Amino acid sequence: MTTVTASRWGRWLFVGIWVVGLALLALAAAGILPGHPTLTIVIILSLCVTIAVGVMSQRCGFFARPVLRVEGAPNLCSLTFDDGPDPQFTPRVLELLARHGHRATFFVIGERAARHPELVRRLVEEGHEVGNHTTGHPWHLALWPASRVAAELSRASDQIERAAGVRPVLFRPPAAILSPRVAAGGRAAGLTLLGFSVRAGDGSPLVSAALALRRLARGLRPGAILLLHDAARRAGAPPVSLEVLPELCAAMERAGLRSVPVSELMGPARPT
Repeated sequence: MTTVTASRWGRWLFVGIWVVGLALLALAAAGILPGHPTLTIVIILSLCVTIAVGVMSQRCGFFARPVLRVEGAPNLCSLTFDDGPDPQFTPRVLELLARHGHRATFFVIGERAARHPELVRRLVEEGHEVGNHTTGHPWHLALWPASRVAAELSRASDQIERAAGVRPVLFRPPAAILSPRVAAGGRAAGLTLLGFSVRAGDGSPLVSAALALRRLARGLRPGAILLLHDAARRAGAPPVSLEVLPELCAAMERAGLRSVPVSELMGPARPT
């Protein structure tokens, strides 16, 4: 099996775009090229867009190369859940998974794992995998120095290991936001950066269960890594995954697919 990561050449493409853009701006400022305010604005906006794409896109490889899917894994895929454990909703997600015979990877927040160790232990006891989703889900993690990112991830791994008895080997940053510092911090903490093949988008209150299901169904294929959430979207509001899972599991069964933890899906896979 082969793990598929983001573009190998993405970082060089990003550097090339910025070198060309800055060179054009410098030449215009020096009067060597005819300067035009509109052209200058377009170049600056283009450079800003490349940063936004690098931060948000899992596939471009501008800033990091997360694992996106696994090739050569017939009849297998991985359901993944972020932001738990949630004492109200994670048990219901576990019941749905058990009913359909699926196992998943739960990217848990260290502080929540420390508050609900019995729930994290249950994840492991029922054959699921626990991954690292930071200590406190800081949205600005991508801006931190790599050493601080590594410390945050190591602290979360310690909390998870105390709760579950196993240490995570995978991590997913909050909102899957990428940066070179996130990638470097993860490596320093001994963790593999995991992205996704398709995300439900169920972390947003604007995404309905029907829309989340359509997105997931489009990406349902062998080796896929699907991203959902098992925690409340806002106080007391159930996660969309509870509505989506029954129909998603039915679609998986029709496609002959079974979910296993990501590490099991990857197995002894080699990276591309």
